[in-house]
Amino acid sequence: METLGRIIFIIYNILLAVFACGVIGAALGLIPLALIEDSFTQYVYNNWQVAIIGLVLLGVSVQWLFLLIHRRPSKREMIIHKTEFGDVHISMSAIENLLEDITCSIKGVRGVKIRSHHDDKRGIRASLRLIVSPDCNVPTVANEVKERVKDYMKTTAGLELGDIEVMVEDISNQFKVKRRVN
Repeated sequence: METLGRIIFIIYNILLAVFACGVIGAALGLIPLALIEDSFTQYVYNNWQVAIIGLVLLGVSVQWLFLLIHRRPSKREMIIHKTEFGDVHISMSAIENLLEDITCSIKGVRGVKIRSHHDDKRGIRASLRLIVSPDCNVPTVANEVKERVKDYMKTTAGLELGDIEVMVEDISNQFKVKRRVN
């Protein structure tokens, strides 16, 4: 169903772009008024096929608006942690926030870019791209990040991380804005 939805979305956007070009052309006077009037009366006015196309486009618009408003994270965006009291759902963005918090609290780390992924075979995988200060020992900081991240995720969220990849992307004295890469 996902492929069909994408195809409908592409067709819908093409039709919307053509309509937008027509409106822009009419507003700028690039399309003669007589052509607009002739086209409207010949092809649109009192034409039930055009009405059906309009209803389909309206239905697609309303459906996508509803889906955007009521969107829930998919199973791939959630980790389900089973406890004796029931299931706990933890979003991947919450996990990335935890990863960012613990990583930035380590001495020598100036910034971090985070990528995380969850699959059933390998568990949660995290890729941390660090910016470290020049006065620190890079291998020591990288190992400390791995150890503290693994321990923090276990104690805070009760989750075992599968793979933790730490890469030092830059060495700088400046604090960088921490951003998440999706």
